[in-house]
Amino acid sequence: MTTRRHFIKKPYIKAKIEATAPLTSVVVFKNNKIVWEKNIDQLKGVSGFEFQFTDEKFESDSYYYVRAIQNDGQIVWASPIWCFA
Repeated sequence: MTTRRHFIKKPYIKAKIEATAPLTSVVVFKNNKIVWEKNIDQLKGVSGFEFQFTDEKFESDSYYYVRAIQNDGQIVWASPIWCFA
C-alpha cells in the first residue's frame, strides 16, 4: 500500500555528495527534466558538494532525483523522491 503525502509547502531537497574524484556535474531532475544544475565550471574541481533546492513551481504530483558525475565518468543516482500535490 502506498501512503500519499500532500504538501502545503513546496518540496525541498537538501543533498550532500562525497565523491571519490572531482565532480563535473550535479543535477536535480523533476519528472525526468532538469530543474537545477551545477556544471564543471561552477564546481571548480571539488569532490564534495552540498546544496539545497526548493521547487518554486510545484503544482502537481511530481518525482525528483539527483545525479552527480565525476571527471572519471563514474555516475551516482539518488533514488526518486515522490511528492504529491
